[in-house]
Amino acid sequence: MNLGTTKMEYNRVRFECYKRCAKEFVDGETYDGNELANMLHDLRWPEVPRAFSVALFHAARKGPLRPGLGDEFKKLIDYVTFLAFGSTEREVVQPWYLKNWDDFFVSCVDGILSLNSRADVDELKRREPAIRRAFEGVLELLKGARKYMSLSRLAHSEPVHALLVAAGHSSNSFLWHGHLQMSDPICEVSPSSLAVAERKITLAHVFMMEVVSEAVLATHDDVVISWKRAFGHYAGASRWRRFAQRCNKYALKRDFKALKTAMLEAQVETSYKRARSDVITAVALLDRQNLISPTTGTFPTPPSSQKRKRVEEFHAFSQMACEESQNLYSFLDASQPSAGLCH
Repeated sequence: MNLGTTKMEYNRVRFECYKRCAKEFVDGETYDGNELANMLHDLRWPEVPRAFSVALFHAARKGPLRPGLGDEFKKLIDYVTFLAFGSTEREVVQPWYLKNWDDFFVSCVDGILSLNSRADVDELKRREPAIRRAFEGVLELLKGARKYMSLSRLAHSEPVHALLVAAGHSSNSFLWHGHLQMSDPICEVSPSSLAVAERKITLAHVFMMEVVSEAVLATHDDVVISWKRAFGHYAGASRWRRFAQRCNKYALKRDFKALKTAMLEAQVETSYKRARSDVITAVALLDRQNLISPTTGTFPTPPSSQKRKRVEEFHAFSQMACEESQNLYSFLDASQPSAGLCH
């Protein structure tokens, strides 16, 4: 059953049971593997991600989360998957199961945000270390579960990439928070997303965006033409970048500097400028050498290794742009204005 399309009734008794299981696992206490596996097989219940949100935040308030949490979660999810499908091979897993894990992690993030949904700026600043550790804990769990998420390539990508994808694919994720609060156009919000767009941003959102930005920067990647890695995905994801901009605007009004978010956006802008320059250079070179056939649009093999290199670079850029609009020059305007993040 798909979490994103079905409204399930909240049950307090079920939540208390799931919270106990999640706490035992996150804290490293002795836990019943079969009981926890059955719990995670029922991801359609909203109490499951909420229980993990509470467990992660409560553990984070005590100090750093225990080492090996992601690795142990991977073993647990492998066991859950084997019980459900008789195999841990991704190819035999049903699509609804993969999508449920996307929704699980989006709900985990939303749960931590809800636990810290308060206007008391001073209190949230005191909670900052714990809130950051809780969101880092979500990334740790993602490290163990990314094999069973909606896109197969996430199995070999960074945990933060999995979160970028999951939140971007969810129609009513936390990426809508603060949309009306920060005066973004209401015409961009569908009726089904209006309630989510009315949710207000707090410093907890800013801390979450800082954790995400730091994780993306830690990949040391700066390629904007590929969605296959975290940096390129963020660079091309307008919803994430606009959410980051709202977080930064909110932070500035509360005298808080979102340094990692500003650094990430500055890196994206720099990478786009370099990519545009490479496109223009490649186009100019190909025009001079008349390498593009006016009838077929193909690229004949150039007579030298240098020309071959430039053709391959240009082909990569043009293929990306053509997938979007069949217009190479659309790439020159690919980066959305975000000057507010760079101040």
